[in-house]
Amino acid sequence: MKDKNDLLEEQYILLATIKEQRELLKDDRKRLEQFYNQVARGVLEQSEKTLKTTNMELIEALKPRISALDQATSRLNSKFILIYSSIFLISAMSLILIFFCFIPSLDEISQRREEFKNLEQKLNLDIARCDGKTCVRVIKSSCHFGKNSDYCKIDPK
Repeated sequence: MKDKNDLLEEQYILLATIKEQRELLKDDRKRLEQFYNQVARGVLEQSEKTLKTTNMELIEALKPRISALDQATSRLNSKFILIYSSIFLISAMSLILIFFCFIPSLDEISQRREEFKNLEQKLNLDIARCDGKTCVRVIKSSCHFGKNSDYCKIDPK
């Protein structure tokens, strides 16, 4: 019976050591998980710090270029504004100049119409429009051609 008792004791001892080993494995697993979590956190924190410092360095390195670009765009914008406003002013002044130089006033138009009617009535002229120009009937047989001018007699109505 001793052998059976010894075997039972050994089995109990083996079961107890297996339980202890399981507990130790669980503890080791928990410690490993904690270790991996700490390592992962540390790596993440370190990479975040490295990225932040690198970003700050890059931003500081790019600031002069950014300010130079801003200055160039502001100069370019002011040049375009100056060019476009001067073109607009020149075109507006040209239109006003054309309006005053080449388009007669209403008083001048009415005066020309009166002169036209007076010439037509006083001289008894036959006046018409020929291809957009004013034409007068003349007597072709009584035309005189000189060195500096050509004259014809008017054919009254």
